[in-house]
Amino acid sequence: MPRVLLLLFFCIPFLCFGQTEVGPDSYFLYLAIAFILGVPLILYLVFAVRKRGKLSFRKWFRKGKVEVELVPNRKYRPDVLTLVVHNKRTNAVDLESPVLIIRKLWSVRKFKLKGINRAEIYPLYLESGKTHELHIKLDVFHKHDSSLRSYYWARVLLKDTSGLTYSTNYITLRKSLVS
Repeated sequence: MPRVLLLLFFCIPFLCFGQTEVGPDSYFLYLAIAFILGVPLILYLVFAVRKRGKLSFRKWFRKGKVEVELVPNRKYRPDVLTLVVHNKRTNAVDLESPVLIIRKLWSVRKFKLKGINRAEIYPLYLESGKTHELHIKLDVFHKHDSSLRSYYWARVLLKDTSGLTYSTNYITLRKSLVS
């Protein structure tokens, strides 16, 4: 809201100058302002459609959501990450296997988490109001590839069977120049 008010505050002088113009040149200033404000909006919509595949406003008006959170046991160099999924929708949701993304500046590794103790639990049917926790031990991934110890951030992507994607924020695995 403050950004909108600030933008309107800076646009008011342009509108005042446009009113003092005489003849067909007065509309040129309005068109220039519309162009300056419209091009970023159009570019944002084009990139949003390209990123998500389609432009849909239905998800903004949905009654509830699925909250996904990744919690480390320590701030830096955590041993265990806990994935907490809470269904706040009015209907149940069917979740596919989560994908653990561990990344460095230009390197990204993705691991599909299939279950607990070699027992597959996904796809998971999560009823309304229920919570699911998954403890992810990072030692298993470090044994698989020891270079993962040098990676900085981790996050989890979770998809449901209807195609919606839920993601957590990046958590810091170790200090870097950026974090």
